[in-house]
Amino acid sequence: MGIIKENRGVSSVVATVLLILLSVIAVTLLISFVRPFVEKNLKKSTECLPYQEYFEFKETYNDGQKDISYNCWEQRTGYVLTGAMVSGKEGIRSEDLGLLDGFQVVFKDANSVVESVKVLEGATTNRNLSSIWVFNYTTNILSFPKPGDSQLYVYNGSRAFSSEEIYPVLKTGKVCEKIDSIMLKKCEAGISLS
Repeated sequence: MGIIKENRGVSSVVATVLLILLSVIAVTLLISFVRPFVEKNLKKSTECLPYQEYFEFKETYNDGQKDISYNCWEQRTGYVLTGAMVSGKEGIRSEDLGLLDGFQVVFKDANSVVESVKVLEGATTNRNLSSIWVFNYTTNILSFPKPGDSQLYVYNGSRAFSSEEIYPVLKTGKVCEKIDSIMLKKCEAGISLS
């Protein structure tokens, strides 16, 4: 008298359908978590692209008689004035220009001592140590050069620098990568940054 044991399991068709269903659910869950992360980081990584070549240091300025370099430093008693002639290139879209807040200038010397200052649209400034202003302007409101324009900025620092770099700053507060740099020298005789 034996008991007959019957082996019953899930048929191979049902098992295949269940595996496919589980795979679809797993992929859907993975996409729902990964997609927003990738989209957010992709947007952040490309938000500086329109400004890669917008700002540049203008080598010389022609005053109608000769070319003058204002990217220089001038020693004063107790402080050093440093010039930065900055241009805004043409060709930027107005909607991209609306997302730009200004730029940051980083000053470096031969010993890697660094000072930096931001020029943000509409920000107020003064002529104190470690401040920057627009040359020959009577207002203390900063602005950055619009497409096709150039402006001379003067930085009041504690030392002479050997180079300066420029970085776009977006309204989100993000400082983009360096887009230009220029070597500095002592201002030629007859050039005054004050």
